[in-house]
Amino acid sequence: MPTVDENFVKRIQPHSEEAERSVLGSMLMDRDAIVEAEDILTKEDFYQRQYGIVFEAMVELYREGKAVDAKFKNAPAFLNLRRRFFLLLICL
Repeated sequence: MPTVDENFVKRIQPHSEEAERSVLGSMLMDRDAIVEAEDILTKEDFYQRQYGIVFEAMVELYREGKAVDAKFKNAPAFLNLRRRFFLLLICL
């Protein structure tokens, strides 16, 4: 029978918040990074749900030919996030 610690470990998926932020930061800095990330990732691949939403919004803007920069907060996929989180993400 599994112990409490084993059950806890099974519920937490491996993840790296720093890696997720790095992907998003790269996408903000370089349009080619958006193409690369879109080929490999989906919003469900992000452990932090908020980062997945930001990722989806950036890809959506790129597909529409719009600028993917600090002003992307009006993208439809992004509207549900709180303004506070957006400011925090940009400041990181």
